[in-house]
Amino acid sequence: LARHMFADGFGPAAIRGASRDKVVQLDDASWEAPKTEPLNILFVGNSYTYGPNPYGTTSLNNLPRMFRVIAESLGNKVHQEEDTVGSCTLFMHRPSVNPEGCKDPKVCQKIDGPRVNGSLQCTIPAGIVVKPQYSPCPQRLDRSKWDIVVLQDYSTLPSIQTARESMYYPAIDESVKAAQTMGSEPNGKKPLIALYLTWPFLGGNPPGPSKDTNPACWPFGEQDALAANSSGWSEKVKTE
Repeated sequence: LARHMFADGFGPAAIRGASRDKVVQLDDASWEAPKTEPLNILFVGNSYTYGPNPYGTTSLNNLPRMFRVIAESLGNKVHQEEDTVGSCTLFMHRPSVNPEGCKDPKVCQKIDGPRVNGSLQCTIPAGIVVKPQYSPCPQRLDRSKWDIVVLQDYSTLPSIQTARESMYYPAIDESVKAAQTMGSEPNGKKPLIALYLTWPFLGGNPPGPSKDTNPACWPFGEQDALAANSSGWSEKVKTE
């Protein structure tokens, strides 16, 4: 992504968000990269995205830092931030379930950890497990003017039809609408929405629920329940 974006002086790129019965497409000509200021990019996702924890673990993907290093190697300045929760779904990062100023502990939980200080007033839905290496702050989407927003969902979720229809498509559509709103202000510009699809398991998803699954991130049931009508899905992920 970084080399594609920077190699040709920020060449045109498609901006798409898929829905069950339509494809929302923002005209790529409406997106322009900053000429002098740093490129502002927000990464939303889980462990396939987030950076190292405060103790220097090197086994994590750290995509935001990788993007920045590649961009800087090509002479481009980048400011990157994250909204990441391990084993979680894009559905739970939506602005509609993460409003600013939430204080009801039955609805949300305030984040105060090594990577997101409590002074930032970030919250996520109640019940989601938070670990030190996570950087959860869904409110970041609306707090800054982003040039690019990278969206990454749970790795195998898009392969399940019911999960796509109930969680993946709505999350993408809402993010695209948020991008359109950001670009509709005076002198505003629409950010590029980049969909980051991760790799599947070589032998299909392991039988039974994943030990790393964050249950509160699956409001309609975990993967096995959503894929109940897909024969043999646990042994081999069914795709359309």
